[in-house]
Amino acid sequence: MFRNGPALAGSFDEQEQGVSDAAVWLAEEGGAPLAAITQAQSGSREEIDVLLALLARPDTDALLKTADRLQKVPATRLVTWLQRWLFDLISIKLAGKVRYYPAPALRAFSAMHWRPSR
Repeated sequence: MFRNGPALAGSFDEQEQGVSDAAVWLAEEGGAPLAAITQAQSGSREEIDVLLALLARPDTDALLKTADRLQKVPATRLVTWLQRWLFDLISIKLAGKVRYYPAPALRAFSAMHWRPSR
């Protein structure tokens, strides 16, 4: 489903690195193990999950709550997350593949009833 994630997850041992959900972190960081470890240890999982949930199912009320929750997240992280989200949307539409956020992107596309172009 996403490039490099499963192949690299073997070398990114969850127990050895002290990281849970290693394959998810690895996919979200584009297959970069050191970046995945850094992000996993920073504890930003809740913030990115909130943003991805909003992007997958946009809602006006949730938008304001999400903006309030994410106001202290560094702008560079938010921009990175949004760029990766947009990359996934374009990629799934054009190639039927997701790189960074497999589960949220697929939920969003199934909710929108979009079908990838072939």
